[in-house]
Amino acid sequence: LRSIGMLIPPVSIVLTLRVWKQNGWQLRGSWWGLLVIGAAFFVSILRASAELFVTAGGTLVSLIPLTLPVYLYGSGVILLFAGSRVWRKAWFPLGLLLLSQPVPVLTSSMIDIPLQNISARIARDFATLIHFAPTTPQLRLMFSPDFGMFIAPGCDGIRGAVTLGYLALVLGYLKRVSLGRWVAYVIGGVLLGYIFNFIRLCVLVVYYRIALGHPALENVARQADYAIGSCLFLVAMLLFFWLASLKEGKAAPKDLA
Repeated sequence: LRSIGMLIPPVSIVLTLRVWKQNGWQLRGSWWGLLVIGAAFFVSILRASAELFVTAGGTLVSLIPLTLPVYLYGSGVILLFAGSRVWRKAWFPLGLLLLSQPVPVLTSSMIDIPLQNISARIARDFATLIHFAPTTPQLRLMFSPDFGMFIAPGCDGIRGAVTLGYLALVLGYLKRVSLGRWVAYVIGGVLLGYIFNFIRLCVLVVYYRIALGHPALENVARQADYAIGSCLFLVAMLLFFWLASLKEGKAAPKDLA
């Protein structure tokens, strides 16, 4: 998930510069920006204080979000150079900085293992349905929770769900859709990520059934998994872009009238 979070700051910077450009690169900065930047460093130092950590579910959790100093720093820079008007209009790009930690540590630890268990059981049930019950050691290692790996530590669908959710979030902002449609985009993206993950696992079961006994196919099973996931991810992106284009297509006749 950190690899997804690494993409948030560059996206935020590009979208913020886009807003600044739309406002004619105004240089109406305020010295208040220095105060906000100073607050970012203060909060960052304060966050390291042991008194600001609590134990929840066996995990140490800070009372100050990890991303708050990043948001304050970005806001301070915009206030210092561009001014409060650009800062207000760049509320969404700057707000993305608060999401540069895609999923809170506590939430991840609470849902990661159950989702892996669900994915494992779906894959095993599908394998049984196509008369490919996981009885060999290799299949038990992939599909049986008793071995501790389930399918694999990263096969619970959370990465795909978070990625599609963020794509839908940014897409809704760029398309300036209504709030209800925007929320539907994000929820749909998250659900689609999980559904496509289950589809990917079932297709992978079919691949393993075909590949067993064929060393050439067995040796590229990991690459096949990446290929299956990439194709599904591409389909999801195209689906969202198609849904977003429907709004523009319906608006065109009105404009002509």
